[in-house]
Amino acid sequence: MEDKQRQQDIYFAKLQIDRAQKAIDHCSHDIAQMELKLLDPYLSEFEKNKIREMRDYQQRNLDSAQAELRDAQRKLSDLEPASPFGPPQEPPQTS
Repeated sequence: MEDKQRQQDIYFAKLQIDRAQKAIDHCSHDIAQMELKLLDPYLSEFEKNKIREMRDYQQRNLDSAQAELRDAQRKLSDLEPASPFGPPQEPPQTS
């Protein structure tokens, strides 16, 4: 029963990672598009201010998604068993 719960927790952590990564990709794309729009010399200052507000909003969403990604990755690393080979070790000294 405990193993089943652990597998379910791993599944949900992976879903959270996927969701956060998609949000990061979306926000990054939107921010880049807005930065390009801000370079348009024909936009009024009013329009530029609206774009800046939306860009700042997307930046906050991006920061939140990045924090969620870090949290989900930490959860997953806590849940998944360590490699059976263990961490890399130094080769033996020959002297």
